[in-house]
Amino acid sequence: MMPGGCGDGVDPSVVSYLEEGYKKLQSDPKCKSLLKRHLTKDVLEKLKNKKTSFGSTLKDVVQSGVENLDSGVGVYAPDAEAYSVFADLFDPIIEEYHGGFKRTDRHPPCTLGDASEFGDVDPEGKYVVSTRIRCGRSLRKFPFNPNMTEGHYKEMEDLVSGTLKGMTGELKGTFYPLTGMTKEVQQQLIDDHFLFKEGDRFLQKANACRYWPTGRGIFHNDSKTFLVWVGEEDHMRIISMQKGGSIREVYGRLVKAVNEIEKRMEFSHDDRLGFLTFCPTNLGTTIRASVHIKLPRLSAGGQEALQRVADRFQLQVRGSAGEHSEAVGGLYDISNKERMGLTEFEAVGKMYRGIGELIKMEKALERGVDPEVVKYVEDGFAKLQASDSCHSLLKKHLTKEVVDRLKNLSTPSFGSTLKDVIQSGVENLDSGVGVYAPDAEAYSVFADLFDPIIEEYHGGFKRTDRHPPCTLGDASEFGDVDPEGKYVVSTRIRCGRSLRKFPFNPNMTEGHYKEMEDLVSGTLKGMTGELKGTFYPLTGMTKEVQQQLIDDHFLFKEGDRFLQKANACRYWPTGRGIFHNDSKTFLVWVGEEDHMRIISMQKGGSIREVYGRLVKAVNEIEKRMEFSHDDRLGFLTFCPTNLGTTIRASVHIKLPRLSAGGQEALQRVADRFQLQVRGSAGEHSEAVGGLYDISNKERMGLTEFEAVGKMYRGIAELIKMEKALERGVDPEVVKYVEDGFAKLQASDSCHSLLKKHLTKEVVDRLKNLSTPSFGSTLKDVIQSGVENLDSGVGVYAPDAEAYSVFADLFDPIIEEYHGGFKRTDRHPPCTLGDASEFGDVDPEGKYVVSTRIRCGRSLRKFPFNPNMTEGHYKEMEDLVSGTLKGMTGELKGTFYPLTGMTKEVQQQLIDDHFLFKEGDRFLQKANACRYWPTGRGIFHNDSKTFLVWVGEEDHMRIISMQKGGSIREVYGRLVKAVNEIEKRMEFSHDDRLGFLTFCPTNLGTTIRASVHIKLPRLSAGGQEALQRVADRFQLQVRGSAGEHSEAVGGLYDISNKERMGLTEFEAVGKMYRGIGELIKMEKALERGVDPEVVKYVEDGFAKLQASDSCHSLLKKHLTKEVVDRLKNLSTPSFGSTLKDVIQSGVENLDSGVGVYAPDAEAYSVFADLFDPIIEEYHGGFKRTDRHPPCTLGDASEFGDVDPEGKYVVSTRIRCGRSLRKFPFNPNMTEGHYKEMEDLVSGTLKGMTGELKGTFYPLTGMTKEVQQQLIDDHFLFKEGDRFLQKANACRYWPTGRGIFHNDSKTFLVWVGEEDHMRIISMQKGGSIREVYGRLVKAVNEIEKRMEFSHDDRLGFLTFCPTNLGTTIRASVHIKLPRLSAGGQEALQRVADRFQLQVRGSAGEHSEAVGGLYDISNKERMGLTEFEAVGKMYRGIGELIKMEKELEAK
Repeated sequence: MMPGGCGDGVDPSVVSYLEEGYKKLQSDPKCKSLLKRHLTKDVLEKLKNKKTSFGSTLKDVVQSGVENLDSGVGVYAPDAEAYSVFADLFDPIIEEYHGGFKRTDRHPPCTLGDASEFGDVDPEGKYVVSTRIRCGRSLRKFPFNPNMTEGHYKEMEDLVSGTLKGMTGELKGTFYPLTGMTKEVQQQLIDDHFLFKEGDRFLQKANACRYWPTGRGIFHNDSKTFLVWVGEEDHMRIISMQKGGSIREVYGRLVKAVNEIEKRMEFSHDDRLGFLTFCPTNLGTTIRASVHIKLPRLSAGGQEALQRVADRFQLQVRGSAGEHSEAVGGLYDISNKERMGLTEFEAVGKMYRGIGELIKMEKALERGVDPEVVKYVEDGFAKLQASDSCHSLLKKHLTKEVVDRLKNLSTPSFGSTLKDVIQSGVENLDSGVGVYAPDAEAYSVFADLFDPIIEEYHGGFKRTDRHPPCTLGDASEFGDVDPEGKYVVSTRIRCGRSLRKFPFNPNMTEGHYKEMEDLVSGTLKGMTGELKGTFYPLTGMTKEVQQQLIDDHFLFKEGDRFLQKANACRYWPTGRGIFHNDSKTFLVWVGEEDHMRIISMQKGGSIREVYGRLVKAVNEIEKRMEFSHDDRLGFLTFCPTNLGTTIRASVHIKLPRLSAGGQEALQRVADRFQLQVRGSAGEHSEAVGGLYDISNKERMGLTEFEAVGKMYRGIAELIKMEKALERGVDPEVVKYVEDGFAKLQASDSCHSLLKKHLTKEVVDRLKNLSTPSFGSTLKDVIQSGVENLDSGVGVYAPDAEAYSVFADLFDPIIEEYHGGFKRTDRHPPCTLGDASEFGDVDPEGKYVVSTRIRCGRSLRKFPFNPNMTEGHYKEMEDLVSGTLKGMTGELKGTFYPLTGMTKEVQQQLIDDHFLFKEGDRFLQKANACRYWPTGRGIFHNDSKTFLVWVGEEDHMRIISMQKGGSIREVYGRLVKAVNEIEKRMEFSHDDRLGFLTFCPTNLGTTIRASVHIKLPRLSAGGQEALQRVADRFQLQVRGSAGEHSEAVGGLYDISNKERMGLTEFEAVGKMYRGIGELIKMEKALERGVDPEVVKYVEDGFAKLQASDSCHSLLKKHLTKEVVDRLKNLSTPSFGSTLKDVIQSGVENLDSGVGVYAPDAEAYSVFADLFDPIIEEYHGGFKRTDRHPPCTLGDASEFGDVDPEGKYVVSTRIRCGRSLRKFPFNPNMTEGHYKEMEDLVSGTLKGMTGELKGTFYPLTGMTKEVQQQLIDDHFLFKEGDRFLQKANACRYWPTGRGIFHNDSKTFLVWVGEEDHMRIISMQKGGSIREVYGRLVKAVNEIEKRMEFSHDDRLGFLTFCPTNLGTTIRASVHIKLPRLSAGGQEALQRVADRFQLQVRGSAGEHSEAVGGLYDISNKERMGLTEFEAVGKMYRGIGELIKMEKELEAK
């Protein structure tokens, strides 16, 4: 492609369009296009003045996406050069769309290949209705459509039609130009489905339809199996198609046609991107190879279920008419997903093989599964669920839904069933995992079971993830991890390999075993050099050989009980054998668990030699036989725990000091390096003589080389730590630690996290430890907190290793400070994100005085301050100042070293508030200020908006700031700076803790994003009152000069609270959105509240206080102080006041609670009233607490609480949901109600399976329907007096309705108290079925609409009693003996299980006929799954107690 640039300049109106278009994209929350994501401010600035040699500008690229905000991609290339000129926009879009095709990648050369290698994918003609393969071609001679002149179109039509008219043989046909087309021809082309239209709105806005119909036309051959569209989206779309599934014929015809056409005209092609097309989604091969196919059994669960299976083969499933269409008559369009990074032949091959696999699976379904097998599976499921001692991943993930989906499936080639997968785990209830793959296909057929097990076992490897390609790497990059030979006794690295030619063990025949033994033994006998050795078959093995192999610890046994029950030991010992080389450092087990277990080992710690030998062996073996491998899962093995790399790299090692506290203590340290500690003989064994087996934990999602590298580096760290322990710690240091502990415990005024977590046990474990590289001790960690008893935290990390060595102290402090970040949690990878997604939080400039975002960075090359030498400081200053002096553009500036600073510079930095001092007393006592001012300095850019402190607390504190509230500009500058600095130096980073800093409070993102802001009305009650509001948005309020300072002139410093467990982009986003909410609330206060409303509130307060009969929570918590604080407030979006909150309780003095939230914002604005009410009602849920994330869990973990059907009459579980799109009832307009009804009823009408049913709107309801709903107890009334007085019943019955499924076990109330009340119910006590149905319904509904949810309070509802989970799980139950003393007596018993007892008809009703309604009490502070679980277990206990009373 030709390079492009600025040329004669770009029209200012074009630039203006781009700037406005950028704003339009960024401001539209519904727009999710790739254009919006990747058109950043930086990219816009870089590209807006560029154009190609055809004069195409960025406007031509983005216009379609700007004008069609619902675009998925949003860009087109107006000409071929655009891909180069506007690469900064196209490249990231191409990378995301084409599955990671990076700008450094190159598409392979065109390779059409030999179509005869394919066959007919469906020779019976039973499944595939038709096959269609197409490719797009642009002609190098012409620009793309937007730049085509009328002359171009005519010339192109002449050239293409002339070429096509010259086709011969089966390609011979007729060209039909659109210009002047007769009605007869037009009708015929319509009948053949060959005619294309002028272009959709996306193409129209991209200027791709000019001069229509000039130059457009259609060619097809005489048999209508070869078609070319000319001038539609691309210059040519070349299509081959026919009935049936002969890929050979269809693709062969396409290849022939493309080759013929290319003889006469040159296609537009790029060495990196492949064939160039107008739309970047079609680049590369441009191939879409598809079939129309019917797979009734595979698709029985709908398109989504079929797509889950197709994902395994990188296939895309669409409806009959393509994207966003339905599968009419069960007919699906299935095609290849990938177009870039592979050849044309490979693209078609993926479709060919994938469709073949799907048909095989469909046939397997047709064959069906033996009813005895199905029964075994169902009984096995029941056995697992009934076992309290079973904790396997099988039990956890084999849900009722999964059983029902998989129990009738079998693998195509071997007929393996779900029984074969789970049998070992069913028969061995103490299994940890419990599943095996009887053949390679099982991972696809039974993916709904394997995928979640793989995800959990392999540390979050999701079904959408792909294991990287095999990369054995260069073993010489490793060394000897223990060159002294003092610690490592031996090293062993092994991998498993299955042979593609054979099934896994359960399906191996005796013939298979013999053939495999011949193949493998023959290969191994051919090994040379250090791999040369002998193969010993188990069949006919002599006693002498057997004894020798036992002595060498090389002999494996027939298989443990887990393998036995998985049918992996048949025909033993046929086909099994052992190979080892002459020096006994290379070993292969044949036919044990996997076809081959390949092992390299030797005495000592030379990872280089051991891994090098393994690599050599694997490469040699692979030359002679093909391994079983999957593009997504890596190397396939019998047990899913070994998938991926299959690598286990281990050492036998003695670390007597590190392991003094036992294996558990050693594992805590090893966790830091993702290492697994086992006893001498492996899992579940003891460490004989202090010898441990330590290996890599991770096998999936990383390469073989990376897996071994993790072990290599981790073992080296453990040895360094052991050496540090050997050096010992000065007794004076130990004494200081012990005295310091006593001092902390004796102080009543000390409340530091150090005091809290430095227990006697921790002191004893850590007092003799020191860090390997610098010898830092526990004294160095705690000294600042011991000497400063008023510390809030009290600890510092003297070096990066301290976080590992002293983890027993740091981890609980980090967990408490960082909001529950546990030692098992991992901080996410650094994600700075796109600053252009933020805007100006205060465009009027009325509230925000300035914005400041900073992050800290330590350099991996240097220790932290306490261990820095004077030489270190000088070297660091040279490195950092040199880097900063090289900054350009807006970052360009000057570095000012503190050493030798002139008075003039010093004064200027003081005036700018840029100068930092030597360090406060906390840092002084942590020894962080040595050699001051050596190595310290300040850098700032020319405009004083970018600042770096060097050598203060951390090596660098990087700061971006400016006047006003433009988060986009401030954060954008910080991101640019961090990226530039990181190009030149490596930061200190930990996989678990994120960026490492001297103080643990700054770990993780290290981001503090803050504004100086004035909110006079919100802060009228002082900093504490403002903090209460800010808490809702996870924001921290400080005074003008930071922590422990006053707000001078009402100016506050407000920043994000969270730094760990979220990305940098998310941290800044929390501040951005939170400050936006505070400003909205301030504006609402400015608008003021009607004096009549204020008077009502004051009179209402007096009325409540004067009433002796009123005992509501409203009366209790609506104090005079709260009234005065809140009476003049209103919510930002809807203007709701305190009157709206309290009116129902004021008018109904017998209310139990007395408040409602008129809109979601009310929970923040009126938090001073809501929070104490929520705390009291929800059992101590404090304003500082956070409700856990929604966790519906697995309903199959519950059973039937009353399988005899003797006590429980019925079960009912409900939850409430508000829709984020709408306010709560008091603020709903008539239009809102109508829109909500349309949205919800449309969603509910789309329910399928057991949820399928009918929606009955209250408006216009017939008497017959009304009577039926009354008879079913489904009809709700207009609203009780409590709701009436809360203004929740306006416009009744508009927008209200009832939905129920056909079997009347699933019900949704629409527009009653909440937008939706979702209910599942049925006779009897099957919690599994009732809750399972509710979970299914909630998940389906949530796919189509967003619920109103708060990070702190959970799901938001009109009434605060329903917040959190919103779950009420209840049974109607008869317990005559337990309830003999009446409801009060029954409640006393139920209290033990946190259950609520009500009468038959609910609150304030009697128990008619001894029938009680008993439900969970708790809704907040626990998950949905836990809430239902409490009811399930509690009811179980009550029934047990009832039975015991019966037995007396």
